[in-house]
Formats: sequence, C-alpha cells, structure tokens
Amino acid sequence: MGAEVSLGSRAALRPCPVCGALRVEVLHRQYFVTPSECALPDMYDVVSCEQCGMVYADTTACQGDYDAFYRDLSRYDTPGLSTGGGDTPLDRARLAQTAEFLAGSLPDRSAPLLDVGCGNGGLLIALSELGFDNLEGMDPSPNCARNVRAAGFRAMVGTLSSSGGEVAGLAGRFRYVVLSHVLEHLCDLKSAFASVVSLVEPGGLIWVEVPDASRYVEHDVVPFYYFDVEHINHFDEESLRGLAAISGLDVVATIKKTIAVSKDRLYPAVGALMSVPVIARTPRASQCRGARLSVMEYVRHSRENDRWDCLEQLQASGAGSVAVWGAGSLAQRLMATSPLGRCDVVAFVDNDPSKQGTCLAGRPVHAPDWLRGFGGTIVVAAALAADAIMRDIEELGLPNPVVVASKRR
Repeated sequence: MGAEVSLGSRAALRPCPVCGALRVEVLHRQYFVTPSECALPDMYDVVSCEQCGMVYADTTACQGDYDAFYRDLSRYDTPGLSTGGGDTPLDRARLAQTAEFLAGSLPDRSAPLLDVGCGNGGLLIALSELGFDNLEGMDPSPNCARNVRAAGFRAMVGTLSSSGGEVAGLAGRFRYVVLSHVLEHLCDLKSAFASVVSLVEPGGLIWVEVPDASRYVEHDVVPFYYFDVEHINHFDEESLRGLAAISGLDVVATIKKTIAVSKDRLYPAVGALMSVPVIARTPRASQCRGARLSVMEYVRHSRENDRWDCLEQLQASGAGSVAVWGAGSLAQRLMATSPLGRCDVVAFVDNDPSKQGTCLAGRPVHAPDWLRGFGGTIVVAAALAADAIMRDIEELGLPNPVVVASKRR
C-alpha cells in the first residue's frame, strides 16, 4: 500500500466524534478558500482517533457554525441544482433505491417516520409512492422546509442540536428515523446521534447512510475530492457499527452501494439499519481501524495525482484575466492549493442562485450571463458538472478560450 503518510500525533482540537478521545494522528492537511459569508475554517487536518480509529476533520468550527452554514448558505434548497429533491433522473433513481430498501426493511408503513436533513423532500416523495403515509421532515434550511410543506408533507425547521422551537418535545415520537447523507456533516456527532436515539420509540429503527471511506480510492474523481468544507466525518461499515455500539444500539443490517452522480461517475455509500432496544443497553466500546487505512491509501493516491498541468500552463502563459465557472468545492480547493490561485482570477460564475451575489476569495460570484461581456479565459472548475457547463458555454455562444480544470493534463 506504499509508504505511510501520517503527519504525526497531537492533541485533538475536536474530540473524536464517536468515542470522545482527545489524541489524534494527522493524516492530511486540507486547505480551501471559503465564501466571505461563511464562518467555517479555510483549513483543517484529516485525522484518525488514536483510541478507536475514527477518521474525521479536526476542525476549529463548532456545531453552531455548521448549523448556521446549512441554515443560511444551504446548497440543497435550490430545485434542479441540488441533490435530495429528486429533480434530476439520477437523483430520483438514488432516492427510489433508498426508498425501496426502506420499504423492505421497515415493517409498518403507517408508523411515524422522520427524515432528518430532508432537503427538498425527494426521499419523502419516494416513500409516499411506496405507501408510507405518516411522514415528516426536518431540515436546518427554512427554504427546504417550505418546499417540503408545499409538496404536502409536515416539515420543521431545526437541527439535531436544537434545544427549543419546533424540535422540542419530540422524544419517542417516531418509530423510524432516517439520516441519509447527514452524519458526515455533523460536528458534534456524538451528541447529535444521542438526540436521534431519543426521537425513536423503544423497538424502533434508525437508518443511516453515509459516504463509504473504504472505497474513496476506487471512485476517485479529482484529488482530495472527498475532503471538502462540509464532509467532516469519514465512515466505513466498521465505524458505523462502532457508532451504534457506543450508542447502545444493535445493527440489524448493513449494505454497500454505489450511487450514479453523473453519466460516468459513481459515488460509494454505506448504510446501516440500527435498532433501539426496548431495554436500554450499556454503551459498548468498539474499534474502527479500517477507515484509517483506507483514507491513508486515498491520501497517497490523491497526492500522487495532485498535478494540474493545464493550470500551470495557464499561469505560465500570462493569458490575462480569468473567470472561473464554478464556486463550489473544487474551485475552493484549487484557489487555495493549485496554480489557479496564482492566476488573474477576476470573478466566478455559477448556476446556483444562492451563490450569486456572494464573494469567493475576494472575487464576486455572478450568474453565467455575466460572461457575455468578459474577454478573458474561462476556467471550468467543477468535478462532476464539467460537461454540462461546456454545453452551457456553447449555448451562450461564448468565444472565450476555455480550460477544463478537472481534465488536469
């Protein structure tokens, strides 16, 4: 598997999200530029807990910072551009697959079910089409909750760290709770998951699905793709079992799946169905060393491929003004760690209205029409949407030279 990539041991800034231990091994340091409105840090270490092995981002941010980010800067509430609403064929297929699994695993389709982090309600819609009729959503974004209500479901604005408002008094209210691609986003994971358990009646079930760190290297997109501002916990099947054990839960079933996120890209995911015992059990310590080895291999792979020849050439050419199409995770990494940050970037453009009007790296983010008056080079900085952006450039009739950063060579 190659040479070790560990950067040494130190005290944790953030306690291990599974076991709470305070000593970590540093595997990688990741840099970003972040939007000016964002309170999240522009750097963190990817670490492994020395006690249990859990891999996570040792961020200086607190849960309140992440709650504010998802409340005010959510990228999941724009229909057609975000995942979770079932607005695209690929997202609809992903949600239908999850709903079909749940339909075969949850015996009572009339029992109350809560979808935590429901986004625009695509999973609730898919479940209702399979006969589930007592559905509710929770999301930190008011826009998401509003969209879910408009689709005909109950929805509350809230987070698992909320202490009042609409989420008060929910203890034991639900037979089933679903967290589909939520736990990887939570800073105070241990406390938040305890809140999840409290929502479920004894004998109820919790479904958790997260990105699968054991297969990052098998589904590489661009270097360090899986280390972004939002994904701060890196699970595999073993660490999901560890979370269940330390929470006093039993694992009923696990599955691994690959999710089609573009016409030629698959995204690895792992899920666990956990049961809440009728009689509370003593938490059990557990080890999850496998994710550390998998993430170390992924870091090695990313470092070996972290070359951006096309951006080196652009910088060396003195091509003049550059506009970057894409203001998301790839652009944020490239501006901090690649030659793109040394180019004369004057602006960003993005199709997402929630990004338009903001600033990234001190440059404004515009709608794509802004490019009609721009005479410089366009750099396409999107890991998955590069082909769609190239079609947009063609439809706009833009004559500018174009560099697609994700091609790298």
